[in-house]
Amino acid sequence: MADRARNPFIAALLSLLMPGLGHVYVGEARKGLLIFSLLVGIQLVFGLARLQASFQGFLVLWGAVGVLMVYAVVSAVRSAAQRKPFVRRRYNRWYWYPLFFVPMYAVLAVMAAARGEWFGFESFRIPAGSMHPTLQTGDLIAVDTDYADPQVGDIVVFRSPENGSIQYVKRIAALGGDQVSISDGQVLLDGVVADRLAVQPQYRQLDFSLAMSETHVPAHHAFMLGDARDNSKDSRFWGTVPVQNIIGEVSYIWYARDWSRIGQSPR
Repeated sequence: MADRARNPFIAALLSLLMPGLGHVYVGEARKGLLIFSLLVGIQLVFGLARLQASFQGFLVLWGAVGVLMVYAVVSAVRSAAQRKPFVRRRYNRWYWYPLFFVPMYAVLAVMAAARGEWFGFESFRIPAGSMHPTLQTGDLIAVDTDYADPQVGDIVVFRSPENGSIQYVKRIAALGGDQVSISDGQVLLDGVVADRLAVQPQYRQLDFSLAMSETHVPAHHAFMLGDARDNSKDSRFWGTVPVQNIIGEVSYIWYARDWSRIGQSPR
């Protein structure tokens, strides 16, 4: 049946809400589903190939997604502007749009929830300054969840040994079998200063940052320290962390308030 022309603004809005949905609105459901399938396919290919493990791969992925988004909006708007009069399809009644949107959203939500297991990639926001200046409050970081070989000095995200629902980001200061201590603000492993764990003096002024008696790290555990020693709740307070609690290693910063830090791999 003939109906009034499609509104280009609504076509654009629906395309931004979910790529492909704007094409459903203008009567091009097949094209809309193809666009959505491309969106999912691009993310699957990049994810399964572990390309998001590098900042360059991250940029290429979201560049491709951005191009597809722009195409979806422009194409839907052009179709809306050209279809006069519009012949409404059966699926152009309002109650069909949620039936398209909900499964589309569910697919993307499942992919996002399972990205650590499926794609070897997680994203976290730094909520506080315990790793300052290496990581700063508000940084958004990418974490490699395929990480399987912990080393002293690595920066990792892990589940708290006190409450598994809480996640921390710290630096591994010692591993199973090591003897770790702090003397004059320097971290010692088996009595030898660990240069890789050194921090600037202004971040280790308090007594508990200047000295710590020697601690033995049990097998399959790690001793964690924050780089901002005076402002970090870490293994000095709640003990060692089972290695199985480690979620992954921090790969790079993908957003920071200081744009010059974007893309850096913190070490």
